[in-house]
Amino acid sequence: MDSKDGEVVAVKRIPNVMQSITHAKRVLREVCILRRMHHDNIIDLFDVFVQPSSTGGYAFKAGKLVPKNIDLYLVTELADGDLTDVRRQLDARQIKIMMNQIVSATRFLHSRAVWHRDLKSANVLICKGRVKLCDFGLARSAYAGDVRHDPEFAIENDTVTDASLDHDHMDAEEIKMREVSLNRVAK
Repeated sequence: MDSKDGEVVAVKRIPNVMQSITHAKRVLREVCILRRMHHDNIIDLFDVFVQPSSTGGYAFKAGKLVPKNIDLYLVTELADGDLTDVRRQLDARQIKIMMNQIVSATRFLHSRAVWHRDLKSANVLICKGRVKLCDFGLARSAYAGDVRHDPEFAIENDTVTDASLDHDHMDAEEIKMREVSLNRVAK
């Protein structure tokens, strides 16, 4: 339970975040992406904190005991379960609603130049009847800044088109065909 407002939350422990550079980057990437993604179908991140690892040892430095390992904790909204927990047959309407929510979250991520890269049943949570994507440890962000304000990208109707294409060497029909192709992929 969150002591600030009494809301029941989930706490994900990521042990020994500094065990390797690769692991540390993965955890940092997940935190950074979750902090900037606010969408109805993406898990809400409320807080992040670190604690000395319960499994790690201590080193004596400058007259103090310093933990060798650090655990990181992600505080998120509490889910009822994930898609692997669904043990009953879903009807076509329920499947369509869930798929629309997954696609909505994925389109949102892609419009922000983020690729989840680990979309599977265990990473699709069900929270109060709504589907939420989680676990962004393998996600990648193609652009460090906000892609909506970058002149290299134009976003219209949740479609990212590369405005840096050499339009001077294409005729109007070819430009239109590329935009239609991108719209079909995005939808």
